[in-house]
Amino acid sequence: NRGVLSATNAGGGESRRVEKKWQMRATPPRTLDFLAVGVSRYKKRAYDLNYAHKDALDLAEVARQMQGKAFARVETHVLTDAEVTKPALEKATQWLTDARPEDTLVVFLAGHGGYSPDADAEYFFLTHEADAKRLRATAAPFELVENLVRDVKPRRKLLLVDTCNSGDRDSTDVDVAPVAGARGVKSRALRALTLDFAAPRAATPKRSYLFERDRYIYNDLLRRT
Repeated sequence: NRGVLSATNAGGGESRRVEKKWQMRATPPRTLDFLAVGVSRYKKRAYDLNYAHKDALDLAEVARQMQGKAFARVETHVLTDAEVTKPALEKATQWLTDARPEDTLVVFLAGHGGYSPDADAEYFFLTHEADAKRLRATAAPFELVENLVRDVKPRRKLLLVDTCNSGDRDSTDVDVAPVAGARGVKSRALRALTLDFAAPRAATPKRSYLFERDRYIYNDLLRRT
């Protein structure tokens, strides 16, 4: 085992990190807790996707096959389509009440995602009932997604987010939508940053600040296990 301790002041400055390693005498049987969330069918049918729900189901099956191999026990919890609501995500960690620190937690989410159009540019995962024009009232903020791997007992955690705008791009000027559309591929971008299917691409506002280092949605995850 490896532990690292540091302190952070109110201004964000961090102290020197102190590291300590120790060896356990015995390794307890490990359990994999796998939460898979995928939305292909939305309340607003214009948002529908083809494979998000299938990805969640397929990966959960892959996880089950690890029982008796990489893990002594595998527990899976799958939410798809209409099951994926904000209240359901808020309650999702309840099934981890028996999880132990030595267990492994994997959370997978697939579906639409995007930033709010206001100045805060908060990132949201679009649940089944989401309305892209009313994200704050209908979709799941990234803080709710982060809570799925925060404040739970397992120390080994992996968060997989298969949604548009969940990472970074080299440039906001690159438009791959026409090429993808010509090949029959449907984007999860909801017309990129406008979150509006009807808006023409030329009307998309320039929001370069979304690509600043301190605005990355995964910035707060860098210091976690």
